[in-house]
Amino acid sequence: MTSYEELKNRIIATDPSELSYSAISEKLSTASALARVSSNQIFVIDHHKQKFLFLENRPLFTQIPIEYVSKVGFDFYRTDLFDKSEKDRAHMIHLAVLRFMSDLAFGEMLDYSVCYSLTFKNIYGRPQIIYHQQMPFLLSPSGKLWLSICSVTTGSIAQKENLMIICHQLGRRFSFDWSKKEWIQQQTIDLKPEELFVLQYAVMGEPISQIADKMCKSVDSIKSYRRSIFLKLGVNNITEAITFAKNTRLI
Repeated sequence: MTSYEELKNRIIATDPSELSYSAISEKLSTASALARVSSNQIFVIDHHKQKFLFLENRPLFTQIPIEYVSKVGFDFYRTDLFDKSEKDRAHMIHLAVLRFMSDLAFGEMLDYSVCYSLTFKNIYGRPQIIYHQQMPFLLSPSGKLWLSICSVTTGSIAQKENLMIICHQLGRRFSFDWSKKEWIQQQTIDLKPEELFVLQYAVMGEPISQIADKMCKSVDSIKSYRRSIFLKLGVNNITEAITFAKNTRLI
């Protein structure tokens, strides 16, 4: 099996001579604009320098000073905010993603995003799940991973064990089987038009009674659609369903 270092050298941009940092200001401006209209925390990852090139100017997860995260860079995930099991899990996630990406053709990484959760200790010493959606958005001239943009928000227990890769171009989803240590392509989720409408109205904050009025359905019918959505998406409530649907581009 290919070692971690071999995978990293194959996938991650390592030659600074081919990386033009003076030419990425437009990319960082795009990230800054996205941060202003997003309720999630947005940052840009430099995989070559193992640091964050852009961090939104507000406390990370509303608690951790942004100056601290910027200073430690990738080592943030190795600090005492994460216990040993989460540090090990973060390493396993990185390794699993590198192995997946190593099988892609030149330039294909830009079509994929990675979704995963980690748990850290908040300022009260209590565990808090943080959900990441990370997407490569700039490769080196040789096709290696250079910059990624990452959206971070608080997560749920239902998302805890999920490690997913999404191919946006082809609409494919791959989940990681932790017991077998392998990626498995998931079946396409087929939501009925009524279920999609329920999700879309829920995103707008509409209560069940108003959704029923707008769809000319009974409240019991809307509740039935919701139960079907939860079952198909493998979630427990409408908040998790909305998050899942957004992250997988169902809506």
